[in-house]
Amino acid sequence: MSLAEFDQKKFDQALKIIGVTEADFKKTVADEFKRVDKDGSGSIDKKELAPVVKRIVKAMMDMGEKFKPEEKESAVDDVWKVLDADKSGSLDMKEFENALKLGILAVEFAADTAEEEETENAEGAETEFNQAKFDQALKILGVKEADFQKMMVDEFKKVDKDGSGSIDKKELAPVVKTIMKSMMDMGEKFKPEEKESAVDDVWKILDADKSGALDMKEFENAMKLAILAVEFAADES
Repeated sequence: MSLAEFDQKKFDQALKIIGVTEADFKKTVADEFKRVDKDGSGSIDKKELAPVVKRIVKAMMDMGEKFKPEEKESAVDDVWKVLDADKSGSLDMKEFENALKLGILAVEFAADTAEEEETENAEGAETEFNQAKFDQALKILGVKEADFQKMMVDEFKKVDKDGSGSIDKKELAPVVKTIMKSMMDMGEKFKPEEKESAVDDVWKILDADKSGALDMKEFENAMKLAILAVEFAADES
């Protein structure tokens, strides 16, 4: 996998599941663009991009990726060659958006590599969540933890149809079906009996305290596991 590769379909599915619209992502990119464009020229030059690249490299190193000294030194030049597609000497908004996407992919690749080194047993990978990987992705996207929490609150209220303050199995069922459809769109195969038992199987995992209802924390875990499930399906396809 190279830094020049990005799975747009996988990225779109992840945004959909966590409830981030394309418009929200575009706004994040626009805000980050303005922050990085120090001189307000409306474009980003190599000097302005350098801190972003160094931040991505640090995030990858935090996930266990190894870099030779010469690779760290040449990182800005190497990334610039990939991103400055029109060779204009500056990045426009679209090129900068690609830079952020590539940053996320780079961190995901580093995290996946680290995870493979940590364990030889991949069983149950669909129900595991790499919190460090998730935090790094939020950081690179420029999404604050508070913003993510707000999205979870809004989504929780939408799923909690009866306004009881908790989510029962019936209310969760449409969410599970949406996740399964996303995984099938990514190429994942399900037997008929697996599709039929999906809601029950997922409920057993998520209802950790066996109360018969999901509170906010359990629902947040559900959303994180959903992202992982789609990523796992995309990696396998």
